[in-house]
Amino acid sequence: MSFLFSRHFWIYTFLVLALSAGGIFFYTSQFSGQITFDDSIEVINGNIEQTVTVSGKIEANKITRLGFPVTGTIQQVYKVAGEKVVEGDIIASITNETQIAEYNSALERLRFFEQQKKAVVRGSIDEERSVSKTNVQIAEANLAKIEAEYEQALQNARKQLLSSNLQAYPEYKYNDDVPPTISGNYLCENEGTYTISIFKSSANSNNSYKLSGLATGTFESNIDTAQPLGDCGLYIQFDADEFYRNSDWTVEIPNKRNPAYVSIKNDYDLLVTQRDNAIKLAKEDIVLAQNMENLTGASPTSEAIAQADANIAQARAQLALQEARIADFTIRSPFAGVVSAVDMKIGEPAGPQHTVTVVFEGEYELKAKVPEIDITKISVGDSVKVNFDANPEKQYEAKVTFISPVSTSVAGVSYYDAQIQLLEDIPWMREGLNADIEVVSASKSNANIVPKRFVFIEDNKTYVLKKDGEQAIKTEVKTGLTSTDGMIELLDLPIGTVILLP
Repeated sequence: MSFLFSRHFWIYTFLVLALSAGGIFFYTSQFSGQITFDDSIEVINGNIEQTVTVSGKIEANKITRLGFPVTGTIQQVYKVAGEKVVEGDIIASITNETQIAEYNSALERLRFFEQQKKAVVRGSIDEERSVSKTNVQIAEANLAKIEAEYEQALQNARKQLLSSNLQAYPEYKYNDDVPPTISGNYLCENEGTYTISIFKSSANSNNSYKLSGLATGTFESNIDTAQPLGDCGLYIQFDADEFYRNSDWTVEIPNKRNPAYVSIKNDYDLLVTQRDNAIKLAKEDIVLAQNMENLTGASPTSEAIAQADANIAQARAQLALQEARIADFTIRSPFAGVVSAVDMKIGEPAGPQHTVTVVFEGEYELKAKVPEIDITKISVGDSVKVNFDANPEKQYEAKVTFISPVSTSVAGVSYYDAQIQLLEDIPWMREGLNADIEVVSASKSNANIVPKRFVFIEDNKTYVLKKDGEQAIKTEVKTGLTSTDGMIELLDLPIGTVILLP
């Protein structure tokens, strides 16, 4: 009996009553349909949009980077960045004396043939015969001059080809000794390899070397001054601070391993081609001068006149070819626009990195990359809202005009290019501007909508808890469009219907 009046008895009694009350509350709220919470909302009428948000960038409809297709020295840069150009404007030019000489030669040949035809038509006089003979002599002298000039130029170019960037390379790739220094100019004609075999000796440098390949012999290693490497003008000097191991080194003539070799070899080959072309033209001039000399001694015939016409036609074709080649020595704007960048300076040797950029001013397009998970949500013609980083306070209207059928992969994800057309002109538009793009893939006005969290799915059916007096009625509903911001359209519930959060 003492337990009934103890403190523990009343504590246990209170807990039992509390648990019983909680169970009754749970049962009535779940099964009796009585409303026991206040989180509810009414179905309202409003606008609903489904959007896809991507980023984009402004690109110029026409933008081109132009360079020189041939080698030469940049002579003039006529335009600067920001300057307007019209189609055909010369922006920059380079010099190539050989090409100019060939053009002048072709021009003179045309004039020569035109004069030759006049001589054929009117007949020859003694003075003309003398001139024709002199022309033959001049043509022959010109050939000899061209051969001599190119011979000297080729000798210098070959010397540069064989002597540039010479270096000793270790035969053993893990040899980290300081390479001996190779200097001088290679004066011989033979290409090949010097092999330098270093070994320990009683020399002052503690090393000697055996030379084989393009030269032979055994020599002490010199660390104080450069010593001859063979008899072709090259010198070798060993590093004073290096403790050379027994090793083999090679010096290749020419040094094809050096990155500059290809450029030097291309210059040499170009010079050979130019020499061959110049000699060919000079020999043709001799033949033509000889033909002219023969023609001056005969009366004009139809065959002679036809030959003269053929010579003129051939000369005009050669001149047109030279004019086309000279066109390679100028950069002209392919369309009207603005020069946006000039990456070249006067006096520099023209290379692939020397370019000018021309932008067609006023015609730009906005391009966006749409990930594959969103590509089915957008279509051509969809309205678009655009916010530029350059002017974030204003939103611009636009529309989708094109969606590429071909994807590009970025970090393993497929993206599709979409073109966006702005519906108003923007005076500060520039190539490269970044934008946030919101494509309205679907929309509906005057829709009955509620937040999506008030709708739930059970057994593949969609329900809401509709308030009916003091009851929460589980009601199946049909839904329509779901917006990106979390609203959902209810197709069969009227405005004002109160639904509860499940």
